[in-house]
Amino acid sequence: MVFALIFTVIVIGLVLVFGLGQMGSLFCMSSDAQVGKAMTDLETVASEVYNLAEGSSRVFRISLPGDSKLCFVDPEGTGIQLYTAADSWKNWVPDPVYESIIQEKGYNIWYEMCSGKGGKTLSYVKVPKNFCVIGGKSIYLENKGLWVEISV
Repeated sequence: MVFALIFTVIVIGLVLVFGLGQMGSLFCMSSDAQVGKAMTDLETVASEVYNLAEGSSRVFRISLPGDSKLCFVDPEGTGIQLYTAADSWKNWVPDPVYESIIQEKGYNIWYEMCSGKGGKTLSYVKVPKNFCVIGGKSIYLENKGLWVEISV
């Protein structure tokens, strides 16, 4: 009986040690999937707004997990244009290393999620002022003729 109890404790300990890491990676994968879905939905809405008449607009709600961030940036590097608001999420200044990657690759979206950081280029999208979405926020997409402008 004592050996069975010791064996059970050892097995439970091994399951906890090796199982918690796998459970953590499942949560990470779920979080990354939510960020990916938000970017895909945003790309779809930007395409829809682009195909509307000039001056047309749409509000798009982005919902992200708490450990993720989706930043919109001007890849042309014409200087960091910041909002005058005190809200820190509206004024994203990229790290110089990431800024050079963004400019070199022409990314207009920079994401930070559980599995890492990266960028993406949305066609015909321009961002006049850098900002980030953390958690849930609504953004504004407006057709400017040759491009879609994203702002808050």
